[in-house]
Amino acid sequence: HDVWTQECGPVIGLTVSQRAARVLSDEGVENAANIAKFLDTNRRLESGTAVSDEDRNACQLRPGQLILVDEASMAETGQLDEIRRYADLAGAKVLYVGDNAQLSSVGSGGVFSQLTEDLPNVHRLDEVMRFNSEWEKEASLKLRKGEVDVLAEYETRGRLRAGTREEMVEASYQSWLVDHTGGKDAVLIAPTTAQADELAARARADLVR
Repeated sequence: HDVWTQECGPVIGLTVSQRAARVLSDEGVENAANIAKFLDTNRRLESGTAVSDEDRNACQLRPGQLILVDEASMAETGQLDEIRRYADLAGAKVLYVGDNAQLSSVGSGGVFSQLTEDLPNVHRLDEVMRFNSEWEKEASLKLRKGEVDVLAEYETRGRLRAGTREEMVEASYQSWLVDHTGGKDAVLIAPTTAQADELAARARADLVR
């Protein structure tokens, strides 16, 4: 982003969600938007429908611009292709960035993973920067590949907790509640909508009380 801005021209960062767009903006990509907003604006521009000056300035492409699609594996195939088409029309460049082992799109997806295997100009980052501990750097890559044997190392280091479904739901909820009331930014994730609703109702009742 910084090199392109200095040497070539403007950059727009695209993400699947608006929350991710705000994170991208906080990390230095000043012009960031969610994919749905970007595509809707460009469709309106293409059809001659009126758009606000703010949306036009943010989303209308120009020659030499870089379109940085973050976490591209989570975007739908049709969306990625439409972004590419608008870039071609404007003379802009698209850079898909992401992890081909990450969870894929909710809709029709999978093309990002295929592109990482088929295209000749794919650049891969192979140095893990997110962990300080050497064991966890190596273990995370094995976990990413689905090598279940590495779970033994996590267990040895006290990183796994086990119990009945009821015990683990209770332990997870209580841990979340302690962190949340302690001012930490905590997230409690459930496997089903029904269980998420149940936990949300419980959390609301506890917080109100």
